[in-house]
Amino acid sequence: MANAGAKKRVEENRKRLLLLKRLILSANGIYAVMRLMLFSSSRSWTHILALFMTSLIYAVCFQGVSSAAEPVYDEHGELMDGGADLNMGGIISTYQDLIYVSAFVQVASCLSDKFWWLFLVVPTYGGYLLWTNILQPWIFTPRQEELGETPAARKQREKLEKKQARKKVKYIR
Repeated sequence: MANAGAKKRVEENRKRLLLLKRLILSANGIYAVMRLMLFSSSRSWTHILALFMTSLIYAVCFQGVSSAAEPVYDEHGELMDGGADLNMGGIISTYQDLIYVSAFVQVASCLSDKFWWLFLVVPTYGGYLLWTNILQPWIFTPRQEELGETPAARKQREKLEKKQARKKVKYIR
C-alpha cells in the first residue's frame, strides 16, 4: 500500500504531464497556423522539416518523461510506487528543458527564422556537461603512478586506512 507521498506524486506527475502535453500541442498548433497557413507565401520545405523535427523532439522527450512518471500498481490495483519525481533533475529534467526550448524556438520562429539558431544552445550545453563531468576530470586527474606512490606505499596506506576504519567502528558501538 502506498503512502500519501506516493499518491501526491502521482497527482503532481499527472498535472506536469498535462502541462507538457498542452504546451506541445499549443506550440505545434501555433506554428502550423502561423507559419504554414498565414505566412504561406514564405513557406518552404525547411519549415515543414522544422515542424517534423520539433515534433520528433517532443515525442522522444515526452515519452521519456511519461515513462519515468508512470506509477506502479500491484495485482489488486493498489498503488505501490508513485513514479519518479519529475522535479528531481537528471535526464528527466533535461527532457523537460528540451521540450520548453523547442516550444519557445518553434513559436518564436513564426516571427523570424533566425530564432532557429537558438537550438544551438542545446548541443553547446551538452558539450559543456560532457567537458565538466567526464572529459576534464578524466584528462586532468593525476594517476597514482604520477603521484609517486609505489605499490608498497599503496599497500601500507590501505592497511592504515583499514586500521583507522576498525577504530571508528569501536567508537561507534
